[in-house]
Amino acid sequence: MVADQIENGTFSIPAETKHTHEGSINNSCLNEIKAKMEQSF
Repeated sequence: MVADQIENGTFSIPAETKHTHEGSINNSCLNEIKAKMEQSF
């Protein structure tokens, strides 16, 4: 369905997303990733 909307130019990006799992766009956990990288190097 999304591919069809993109192809015919009717797809619109949602203004708000509700992703909550770790690593998702709304819960990127960048501080935790940075801390792990600093511990590794």
